Amino acid sequence: MKNKVKTNKTITIGVNDYASLLILPFNRPINQKIVLELVESVKRNGQTRQVLLVRKPNNKLYVVDGQHLIRAMVSLNLPIECRIVECKTDTEIVQLMIDTNNTGKKWSFDDFINSWKETGNKDYFTLQNSIKHIYRNHIQSSVIPMAYLQVKRRTTAVRIVKKGDFVIKDRERAEFLLNCLVDVHRFLPPTRQVNQMFMRLMLTIGIRYEHSKMYKNLSIEATNGIDLTHLSEEGIFNKLLKIYNK
Repeated sequence: MKNKVKTNKTITIGVNDYASLLILPFNRPINQKIVLELVESVKRNGQTRQVLLVRKPNNKLYVVDGQHLIRAMVSLNLPIECRIVECKTDTEIVQLMIDTNNTGKKWSFDDFINSWKETGNKDYFTLQNSIKHIYRNHIQSSVIPMAYLQVKRRTTAVRIVKKGDFVIKDRERAEFLLNCLVDVHRFLPPTRQVNQMFMRLMLTIGIRYEHSKMYKNLSIEATNGIDLTHLSEEGIFNKLLKIYNK
């Protein structure tokens, strides 16, 4: 169970103290369009919400929520109202950042991965590399962790990744499964549903899965066309299982 953060106090950062506000590597990149929109909002209404800061054990202040607002306030040369909370570890900070930001604009799946990776978690680094480079444009982001976690449900894999509990079970086996999935794209449409069900199939069969057998059966089936268009996810799974067992 993750420790609770402790609310400390509110402070005002004056124009001469802007440099004391540090940006965490876990946060999302600055979107200049959002900054410009906030500039106009502050001109009309003033600062309507506090910037959330965390004080780390080194006694320095880092921005958890409000980095775009800070840029707007700095550009207007205005003091910044802030609230400070105490966090002991990077894991606590990332969880606070996720909780805070998800009450506003929802984080993307990639945002979660990048933030947990920035805590130094090597498994998240491997996952991000697979998503952004190795299997980019081949396998959907949310399907890839199924292989690394060896779980049959995509929603379960996604939940584990978002919580910060992603641990690679068997990297060699996972990459074998992912490469098998890319290999059958010449016969199957690379949709999220098909990729998800094919991964579920391989995980269900387990170490008995024979890719050469599946490849051969798919190539034969493909001569007459493999139509999965109108099938539910369960229907796709059953169709693939039937092809495997021929």
